[in-house]
Amino acid sequence: MPPDLVYCLPVTFLLPQGKGLPRSSKREEMRVNYSENLGTLVLLLAGVVAIVAVAAVAVWRLFPHKGKKSGSKHSRIARALKNWAIPRGFKVLDDVKLVVEGRSGWADHLVVGHFGVLLAYELTVAGEYYGAPDDPKWRVKSRETWYTIENPLLHASRCVGRVRTLLHDAGIRGEVYRVAVADTSKVSTYLEGLKCPEAITYDQLRDFLSKSRFEEDLGVDVAKVTALIQSVQQDV
Repeated sequence: MPPDLVYCLPVTFLLPQGKGLPRSSKREEMRVNYSENLGTLVLLLAGVVAIVAVAAVAVWRLFPHKGKKSGSKHSRIARALKNWAIPRGFKVLDDVKLVVEGRSGWADHLVVGHFGVLLAYELTVAGEYYGAPDDPKWRVKSRETWYTIENPLLHASRCVGRVRTLLHDAGIRGEVYRVAVADTSKVSTYLEGLKCPEAITYDQLRDFLSKSRFEEDLGVDVAKVTALIQSVQQDV
């Protein structure tokens, strides 16, 4: 066998067809597949986040809420009561919780005047109200959904009793009144279903306060009664 032929055979054997070629094409294909899968995963996660966000907003809108206010003393009702009371020499207490002879009572606002005391409670859920003054619960239709809320006038009745006891024991003559006022800003609220003169809207508050009962002077010492109430008041 010629020498050149002997020399070429090993070369042909060591470098068979397809052996020893670079694998860059396979790595590139894997890199492309990885990028495509990662992009699909990101899109799926973004879709899930969007769906959750939309669902959360929808649920939030279904339920009634009180709106943005740091407390009843900052409400429009509180300001209206103060604007009415202060020029008359009356006193307004906000977020009142008191304990008389071991029994508690509360009110969003308490007005002390020469007539006696007025307890005011805020209705902050927008909608149509239904119920009676003595019902434990009131029904509210808000955004086509029905809810039940505690009747604030029952709490008011208990607090009226506490204040009357306090005044009686101190030998002070004066009347104690109650009222529930709906203030839902610009959202329509209807109280016709309550059939209760002690449940009014914010727009009716001025007429309510204009009644002669609140102009009557029963000789109540505003400063003395205010101090008496504050002496049994608890931290809210």
